[in-house]
Amino acid sequence: MVVVAVGCALTSVPTAGGVVAEPVCVRRLTDQEGQKLQQIVRRGSASSVRFRRAMMLLASAGGNRVPVIAQLV
Repeated sequence: MVVVAVGCALTSVPTAGGVVAEPVCVRRLTDQEGQKLQQIVRRGSASSVRFRRAMMLLASAGGNRVPVIAQLV
């Protein structure tokens, strides 16, 4: 099982229309963690929840923003 901690804090930023949260990002993955996540995605034999979570973590660790990640999963 791979557990990845969130590395950025969620804070609010005032805007003209209200308050918007800053993006949350995943910490840098170790090589072993990245390989395990890629293995889950490539095999596709894991549960659909596990597959989607692996996709989200890989996309976030790769520097993608929420709209891009949302299109992937």
